Amino acid sequence: MTFGTTEFTFATDGGSDSSAARPFVVAPDDGPLHRILVATDGSSTSDGALKLADLIAQRDESVVDVLSVLDPASSVTERLVADGLFERVEQRFARVRGQVDAVIAAPPRWRAAIDVGPVGETISRVAHARASDLIVVGFGQHRRLRDRTPDKTTVRRIAELSSAPVLVVPSHIRTLPTRAMFAMDFSRSSIRAARAALRVMGTPGVMHLVYVRTDHEPFAERVDLDPTYAAGFASFFDAVELELCPPPGVSFERVVVRWGDPVSELLGYGSARGVELIAVG
Repeated sequence: MTFGTTEFTFATDGGSDSSAARPFVVAPDDGPLHRILVATDGSSTSDGALKLADLIAQRDESVVDVLSVLDPASSVTERLVADGLFERVEQRFARVRGQVDAVIAAPPRWRAAIDVGPVGETISRVAHARASDLIVVGFGQHRRLRDRTPDKTTVRRIAELSSAPVLVVPSHIRTLPTRAMFAMDFSRSSIRAARAALRVMGTPGVMHLVYVRTDHEPFAERVDLDPTYAAGFASFFDAVELELCPPPGVSFERVVVRWGDPVSELLGYGSARGVELIAVG
């Protein structure tokens, strides 16, 4: 949950400047999700991520990989001696398997794995190696940094390094979203985020296409724009809807916010309309 106002959040690679980032690859992103990677630490914060992956897998007959990552404070060799890494791996694996069995009523044939390394980098690497269509991670309440798995920094790191969309899910989620909001800036990464959101949505559903006009001049005087202002974006909305080509049962609603801070306006709009999913590039 982002700022307590939404239930799902997508983030897709927008062209990171990091030299360690993988090249942005536009893979086919229409139709069923064939392979899903769920990242979990075995705690209840990831329950929603597992449940949502199960719902998608049942609908699309997806292959689901469950990954848990141990991030050693120092080198693997030192951890083996100091903290018994092998024992920690066994404990984490048992906890993850127990979590899957508890969250999924009829435990599916999911492959669970434990890896060691930096969490964000490791999740991105495994998703790339397994050609995952979607990465699903859980997100808990704001707690001490060391207790949040994955925390904000980790989630952002995964999105920066991965060519696959990243879906962040709070622990209480048990249904597919049917009310989505696409935060439009007309970029390629934002279009890709919307496509990913459409592949996750349940039906019947509605996706709100929301564009927020902002002025980067901090001292500019705000003016009351002409009522026909939104109509000037009709051709842009037409092009977006044509490219997204929503599945049967999903409709679009167009919204132009004339002025405001994009974050505040988007969160306010989503909260007021009960939006369950936000797609953003």
